[in-house]
Amino acid sequence: MKDEMTALPALKVMGHRTAKALQSNTFNLSRLVVLDSLTLEPVDAVWMYAGETSGVTGSAFIDIAAHKDLSIQSEGYATVTLRPYNVADQQFSMTTGATVLVVKDDHTIDGWGPGYPSIPVPAEENHNVAMVHPGDSAVSALRYDHSVFAWGYPPNGGELKPGDADRTDVMDLQMVSGMGLLQGATVPTISQWGKDSDGTNKVPDDISSRIDIRKVVANSQAQVALTQSGQLIEWGSDGAFVLPAEISALTDVQDFYLNDNAGVALRKTGQLATWGIPECGGVLPDDIAALTDVERVIPGMQSFVALREDGSAVCWGQNFELPASMKSLKGIVQAVYGLSEKPLPYDYEGCAVLDSTGQVYSWYGPGVDVPVPAGLSEVVALTTNREYSFAALKSDGSVVAWGTDISGDTTPVRELLTDVQAI
Repeated sequence: MKDEMTALPALKVMGHRTAKALQSNTFNLSRLVVLDSLTLEPVDAVWMYAGETSGVTGSAFIDIAAHKDLSIQSEGYATVTLRPYNVADQQFSMTTGATVLVVKDDHTIDGWGPGYPSIPVPAEENHNVAMVHPGDSAVSALRYDHSVFAWGYPPNGGELKPGDADRTDVMDLQMVSGMGLLQGATVPTISQWGKDSDGTNKVPDDISSRIDIRKVVANSQAQVALTQSGQLIEWGSDGAFVLPAEISALTDVQDFYLNDNAGVALRKTGQLATWGIPECGGVLPDDIAALTDVERVIPGMQSFVALREDGSAVCWGQNFELPASMKSLKGIVQAVYGLSEKPLPYDYEGCAVLDSTGQVYSWYGPGVDVPVPAGLSEVVALTTNREYSFAALKSDGSVVAWGTDISGDTTPVRELLTDVQAI
């Protein structure tokens, strides 16, 4: 052990890592920040995922690969290594109820909640776990040796295909719409199991044999992949979500995003191209279609928010418009959707954004108004749930929440919300 007088000072990393679960197309990428543990001032650091040779420098980081270990290094400070996302909650089904699953320090899965006893973790498989992925009445998990296992209701992804159970090359996986989907390093590079995985959603042989796929995402309509050459390919859809020929022909796509009924491609030119159901974001308004400076897109359930180079935001989709008072706002560093699983119209989506000064702003679809608490400042990261509620993590480790009574009220745990690092 190092002498305390010579030990390097500590970094304080705040913000949660992001799980892909159930509706992976609507998950909100998390924002991580690094501060001096004593002064709480931002520190420039190098953020690097395990297995990579280069990182990103800055005091804040958008976590796009939460299934990997992440190291944070800054000169004069002790290195911090974050494990993959290790807490996931999910409503397995209306009959089994909600469950919280955690990956413990010994790399095994445990959990609690009314739904947990109904889908117990198989003891013989429960070891060396890096990340857990709950789905709809089924769960899958990724191990550190790049193998996977699944349990729960087989038609919804609770049972792997025989070949997938023996793989040790899995780089990423997700659970969505009663289906499991993995990406491997060797052929077949894409594999599916669960709902319709042998029928309409079967991975075509010419796609599963490709070795140039950078990213794959599924929603309830189809599966879409991005190749290293900047092209999009789609399978599983027989309706409005089929990829149009003009988008399939693009060779400069740097990323793409799906909501429940539409998709958007972000081109290297900073332009957007969309497809899918028009009123759900499948058609761009003319002013947004003319943009050439989009940096990132955040998908909701039936709409999208895009962040531009100057930190301003634009949004489009089903009855979801940016308020006039926010159109001049710049310096936005994070945007998160607040959705609902209640039987309400989809025009009740809400969004909260954080700017570079630590201020928070929010807006909702027609009929909902849940204002940000007055005086909220010094926020470093936002998170949300599916009940129109948000929580802001402040640099001093305190938490401020707002939204519906069921989810935005911190009274039961208010005394415990001190020195918090992640929500």
